[in-house]
Amino acid sequence: MLVEKKIKNTNISVVQQKDYYSIPLDELNEMFADYQQRDIIQAASFEDDVWYLYNEKIKRRVIFQLDEIKFNRTKKNRSVFSFEDIIHALKGYVLYKLDVHPVESLSEQVSFLKKVIEETDFFHIHSKKVLVAKKVKKDTNYYKLVHVLIEFLEYFPIAESEEYLNLLYYQSEAHSKSNKELTQRELGIFGSIFELGDALDTFWEHCSEDEKEEFYPIKLWWEITTTIPLRVSEFIVTPYDCLSEEEGFYYLTVRRTDLKGNATNVTHKVEEDYTLQKIRINEALYRLIQAYRDLVDDYDFIPNYFYQGYQHTGRRKYLFSQRAYYKHLDFKGSTVASSILDFFSVSNLNYLLKRFYRKVIVGMFQYELVAKGDQDRDLRPYQLEYVNLMDTRHFAFINMVLNDVEPLIIKDISGHGSIKSSYHYYSHVSKFVKCYTYSMAKRISRKNKSDKGEEVIFTNHSNQWDLAYNKVFNPDYEEELKQYKEVDGGRCSSKQKNFEDCRKVDNDCKKGCSFYHPTETKAQKEIKELVLENQRNLSTETLALKELVRQYDKAQNFAEDYGLRINKIKTIANQNAMMLSKYFL
Repeated sequence: MLVEKKIKNTNISVVQQKDYYSIPLDELNEMFADYQQRDIIQAASFEDDVWYLYNEKIKRRVIFQLDEIKFNRTKKNRSVFSFEDIIHALKGYVLYKLDVHPVESLSEQVSFLKKVIEETDFFHIHSKKVLVAKKVKKDTNYYKLVHVLIEFLEYFPIAESEEYLNLLYYQSEAHSKSNKELTQRELGIFGSIFELGDALDTFWEHCSEDEKEEFYPIKLWWEITTTIPLRVSEFIVTPYDCLSEEEGFYYLTVRRTDLKGNATNVTHKVEEDYTLQKIRINEALYRLIQAYRDLVDDYDFIPNYFYQGYQHTGRRKYLFSQRAYYKHLDFKGSTVASSILDFFSVSNLNYLLKRFYRKVIVGMFQYELVAKGDQDRDLRPYQLEYVNLMDTRHFAFINMVLNDVEPLIIKDISGHGSIKSSYHYYSHVSKFVKCYTYSMAKRISRKNKSDKGEEVIFTNHSNQWDLAYNKVFNPDYEEELKQYKEVDGGRCSSKQKNFEDCRKVDNDCKKGCSFYHPTETKAQKEIKELVLENQRNLSTETLALKELVRQYDKAQNFAEDYGLRINKIKTIANQNAMMLSKYFL
């Protein structure tokens, strides 16, 4: 295993090939003691079965225990290492990787290694078939971490290493070739992301102060990460003093990190592993963040907050308050035991998002949640794909594109090494614009109704907008419509047997029945033709934009051409939103 170590008090790094049998146990003990002294490892000694790894943000428990009975059973008739050796090898792997990997990924890697070690009967040659079967089972986590297994077996050479490594090299290379975009995280269905934002906005207008305090981090996660492409690990370490106002403009200071993959020189200290970046924001976001701080700041100075005897008080270092989060938990004891108190972690944010889905998205708005799947499949009006914390980062990329931010600036803000790293996002502009248009049309339609004094009910079970959308954009809709039964003013797609669907709307199709397809009016048909013509123009413009970015370094008037393309795309999107809002009505 190649190990890169920085020489203390210098900028010089030395790369060495290390393997377990060439390293004296004293060297591992010295490394352990160093990390222990720096509060990165908490354990009484190197020989402890359980280590706690810290990085100021989170603590992770790493358990170095394997099934010794199984080991003794599988070592018969084998020239095999000792049980103590493989435990020490796992610990040595962690110690050498602590300089180049964050704590979160290391704990995941050890769990993965232990699972494979026991699945293969401690790398028994006859158990190699277990790893061959991973492809058949489509074990994506295995392929995500197969490089870890390769590194471990290079570090811990055993009699069967060559046989296993040949298989692993082949699997890794074959999987990489067949998944060229493996490193480009799957983009969720944009429609669900827009729906989540729509629901969050509606909730925010009507929620109580207590509910607002509980879900404020979700609101800020949405507003910040849909406009600035932050990683979640960066978002949660936003400094407390993050806001500034200069010459009438508003700015947010965020933290950025290069700790991806095999980044070197990880100190596990926020101040050293992250750099500060100031980004201009609008006044609304500035006021929203300011209001959050005003709402939760008093908690910082309450003694004995988490338990009697917890005396720490004083202004927190980061924007988000774990004390405010803790206040709204149903079960508080487990949080005190498992968290770094007074630090709001990724796990806390993830739990809060799931809670928001359960209480608000499902409980209030009655959506049915579906797992992330095929991006192109159609969801029912009452269904919503679960949006992960990282999905908004990709949303933000395209949001920046459509707000006239040039590729070079997008590269800098996103922390990408080159424009090519973010080039593939331009392929999704067309789909993004379509979902944006649909979302805006619904908002305009609701506003128009509200302005007329009509009652506006936020419900996802009405198919009013989704039906209209299908009429316009689904090329097979007309053929599907012919199969439905004729009723007064349109057609019915219900497969009812005893008029159960009719009874739900008192036999009045126009009372919001989700199976009723009213006949298009002349005005609707005219709007539909204009919208589809715009869509054809949009496809042309988005393809031209993508090609322009691909030729970025060769274009003579790039900035001018880029601005023209973006403006045309936005003009088309706004026209379609206005027309669709009329079509919906």
